[in-house]
Amino acid sequence: MENKMNEKLKLVKGALIFVAGASFLAWTIYDVFFK
Repeated sequence: MENKMNEKLKLVKGALIFVAGASFLAWTIYDVFFK
């Protein structure tokens, strides 16, 4: 049970980092090309 919870936490953390990185990248590209 404890192990399953840890796996889920790792997955959520990874997804959050991925989303944050992707939106930062998109915002940077938007900033550079559409100013």
